Amino acid sequence: MMAVGNLLYGIGFGMYGIITTIPMVFLAMIIITIGEMIVAPFSQSIAANFAPEDKRGRYMTISGFSGLIPMMFGVIGAGAIIDSSNPNALWYLCFILSFVAVAGYLLLNKVMPKSTLDGETQTDVADLEPIIELTSVESGEIPIME
Repeated sequence: MMAVGNLLYGIGFGMYGIITTIPMVFLAMIIITIGEMIVAPFSQSIAANFAPEDKRGRYMTISGFSGLIPMMFGVIGAGAIIDSSNPNALWYLCFILSFVAVAGYLLLNKVMPKSTLDGETQTDVADLEPIIELTSVESGEIPIME
């Protein structure tokens, strides 16, 4: 579903580079909004399903930052592109990046166990590549970097 939502993002943002009438602007925004309505709940559920139950809050926080940080710096980049010789290049770039995201989500769907993406099981990040070993919270010890 994430691929479908990002596909709609790409179509909607790409339309802004070629449309010339107000009704088409509204149609593009409707397509983008439908894409967002698909992406938002699924991205949160994917983050929650990857997280071990006792660390779900941390995972959800980082998942939230993954959208806020690009929004913060994207404004600067978008302004620079719009100020360039071809302002439509911004919309073409959004179109291309949305399709890169679609490919990434399709790849994720292929490599991850279906049950993980459906929420039946959780992936333990420590099995993938341990970076930080956290000790027990009850013991009061400080996390140790490896």
